Amino acid sequence: MDFQVYEGNTYEGHTLIDGILSIQVKLSLTPGDLTVIADAGMLSQANIDALEESGYIYIVGARIKSLNKTRTDELLSWDYANQGMMDVVLDAPVNRRLIVTYSDKRAKRSQQNRDRLVKKLQVKLDHGQVVKKSKYIILHTADNAATPLKTTALTGSIDQSKLDQDARFDGLKGYVTNTVLTAEEVVARYANLWTVEKSFRMSKSDLRTRPGFHFKKRRIIAHLLICICSLAVLRELEQKITSLQPAAGLSIALEQLLAIRQYTLHIPNQPAVEVYSQLTSIQEQLMRL
Repeated sequence: MDFQVYEGNTYEGHTLIDGILSIQVKLSLTPGDLTVIADAGMLSQANIDALEESGYIYIVGARIKSLNKTRTDELLSWDYANQGMMDVVLDAPVNRRLIVTYSDKRAKRSQQNRDRLVKKLQVKLDHGQVVKKSKYIILHTADNAATPLKTTALTGSIDQSKLDQDARFDGLKGYVTNTVLTAEEVVARYANLWTVEKSFRMSKSDLRTRPGFHFKKRRIIAHLLICICSLAVLRELEQKITSLQPAAGLSIALEQLLAIRQYTLHIPNQPAVEVYSQLTSIQEQLMRL
């Protein structure tokens, strides 16, 4: 586990290669020993090009709605039920591949999320409330001309064409990679990204890494180091808890531990005695970790 610290005004797009190179040097690795896995929002095209130029292997989420028309038509017409995953080469010289999968469960979830959003927007429009910028809203001007909504407005209507356009991509998930792994292996590797995202959420919420109340660099680094070490302890504890009580997550375990009370008994002419409240079976197992 490693971390890098950059000043707040540093563009995130310029920190990726520097951070990876730092890990590579500290662990005495070669570029081929590392695989960078990130979602679509983390890596720009410039960063992907930089990874390839540096010889790194990567698996990133693809922005399938931003592909050119030829690729878009191809992935939308692909027979996923009979042909399986779509796996095509985007750039032969660097072996850049596009992998697209389809899931009924994902399609249903996308439809439900969109319906929920549209319902909220429609309620606001019906009641004349201010609607925030949305790609699904068309603003009606004074002359009744319809233009896409770019600012807040009180009147407007749902843009059905935008809804239909997004609905075409329901259930589809894309990946861009330069690995020699099979499509199934790429998807499996990417699926593990949720563990990193969970650690990120834990560092912000449970460990309260931010906001930071330090101003000197050495104190900022010390604060982050404490948080990183605490995160490592929490994740290790979480694994042990799961092995003992699969149904008991980290939050439940912490609640159980916080419920334990320690008392000091003072008996005349005898040393003080420390005792605990009666422990449950789960608390006893946690205390033995």
